Amino acid sequence: MKAPESMLMDFCATLSRLFDIRALKDTSFSDLISFTDKFYAKPIVVVVGTNPSRKSPTKVPFAPETKSGTTVRSWFKDFDGCVLYRNLYDDYTKDNKTPDKTLCHTALGRLASRRKRGHKIIACGSFVDKVLTEAKIDHFTIPHPSGLCRFWNDKVAGEAKIKEMIEWTMKQQ
Repeated sequence: MKAPESMLMDFCATLSRLFDIRALKDTSFSDLISFTDKFYAKPIVVVVGTNPSRKSPTKVPFAPETKSGTTVRSWFKDFDGCVLYRNLYDDYTKDNKTPDKTLCHTALGRLASRRKRGHKIIACGSFVDKVLTEAKIDHFTIPHPSGLCRFWNDKVAGEAKIKEMIEWTMKQQ
């Protein structure tokens, strides 16, 4: 039999996968989320991107089969907590361009609710940072992990930013 800690991590991973299925709504899991919030003593982090990559066949945020997904997930490989992945907009956009901010209102309500429950929000990229700032949702911003972002060319600066982000997620409210 698995140790309780391992079972809880499996439970949290399952929640993450369930929330990435867009046909299901967060509200249908409200009791389960409350249970998790009360009894899961480790930090819960929500990593927020703009919209799904066209390379993601399932539209899952930061899908493991994409470069951005692989990169972001690697940041949390030693993280002692639960990491959830979300997008501000749940669909592909024409030419993979940034969506109109007005299309992000559903995600903003859910993120504000998560933040009020103590979950830490990580904004990947300047667009997500701008939208969350305008919505007055407290968050940590990290440059987008795409190959187009030159910030990540400086390995030392990149590692320092990832360390700063992990430390921020571990701080108490």
